[in-house]
Amino acid sequence: MIGKQVRFLDRTHGGLLTIDESDYWAQHGNCEVQFAPGMEPAGKAPIVAGPAQNGHSPAIESEPDGSDIIDTADQFNSDLDQLKAVIAALNNVAFERRDAINCLFWSLLSKNHFIMYGLPGVGKSYLIRNFANCVEHSYFEYQIDQFTGIDELFGGWDYKYMKDSGLMRRVTAGRMLEKEIAFLDEIGNSSSPIRNALKTLMNERIYIDENGESLQAPLQTLVSASNSELDFTNATEEAFEDRFLARMTIRDLEEDESVVNMLMTTRNMPQLPVISHAAITRLQKKVREVQFTREFFMMAQRLRRKLAEDDLGLVVNARRFNWTMDLVAANCVMHGRLTPKRSDLQVWAASMWKDRDKEQPLLEWLKINLASALSKIEDTEAQMDQELAAYTEAVQSGIPPTQLCQRRLGPK
Repeated sequence: MIGKQVRFLDRTHGGLLTIDESDYWAQHGNCEVQFAPGMEPAGKAPIVAGPAQNGHSPAIESEPDGSDIIDTADQFNSDLDQLKAVIAALNNVAFERRDAINCLFWSLLSKNHFIMYGLPGVGKSYLIRNFANCVEHSYFEYQIDQFTGIDELFGGWDYKYMKDSGLMRRVTAGRMLEKEIAFLDEIGNSSSPIRNALKTLMNERIYIDENGESLQAPLQTLVSASNSELDFTNATEEAFEDRFLARMTIRDLEEDESVVNMLMTTRNMPQLPVISHAAITRLQKKVREVQFTREFFMMAQRLRRKLAEDDLGLVVNARRFNWTMDLVAANCVMHGRLTPKRSDLQVWAASMWKDRDKEQPLLEWLKINLASALSKIEDTEAQMDQELAAYTEAVQSGIPPTQLCQRRLGPK
């Protein structure tokens, strides 16, 4: 016999759930939750047998999620070790995708969204599916076509509930509204109603249902893919693409070695490591703790102005400029720091362009302009050390100095 149904958002473990009341008390009684109106548990928590401690009633047992672990430097390093192992493993099954893998984790840790452009067959879906296999977060995937409706993403109608209550409600079990990571393939095929619904979900993590009520969603990151650049005819729909803070073009494999490795891997796929949900949650907390200084912001603003004034002529509005600092903080944490460096602005390569013809020029611009004066001096000194070592080795081999000069300078 089915008992009373309880519907709630589990803020401790993540997920929007509809389960029996007895299962709720057994599995989620100690969790931080938000109940849907009219679907709260009717009774009280059942008493768990067992000896009381310190004069208090015993608590309901629940599976630990890692949130009670004291946040120490050792814990931070342990979480980073998990993350690095996952990133290394992904780079060993998705070749020439280092930057895209970084984008996925920048987006997850900062709770932003990522869109991949690229021709069919370059491995966009393959990459996100392997990424999803390496985290414990709930996952939803759907391929969009021109006929896709909102029901397919957010759930169809609960007709029995509508008949009994006179209110409209969706059956969201297994749909996007209950998942923490979502992948929507061929997002360019989506209709205006879908984009409008997704904009609110992406920005505020809520869905306004047909009764006008706000439904909180556990979504942490939405990843989308498109074979072609999104081309919207008005500012409202163009704003949808702007919700994807990170964006990147995925190209076909260029190196012969990468192609051979791909052929080998797809026929003998290794077991991928998994980073725990609790570790990701702690790293997300670290991202919010990154300390930006006024000096760093001023340096970034000067680079932003230079970006607009140089030949590249890339103008980035203040809102997106502000948002990019989320990715800066995520990259900072991924490198084990809580204080950003100039080099962390490398995330601009995935966040400061809009037209795809600016993507590669921006990457080259950043390579030149992110190099600090100190790093340039260090590079010069390293090059001088290499040349001195080569000169010393050559002299010891008996090559005359005049011949060395001719080799260095070339023929007249």
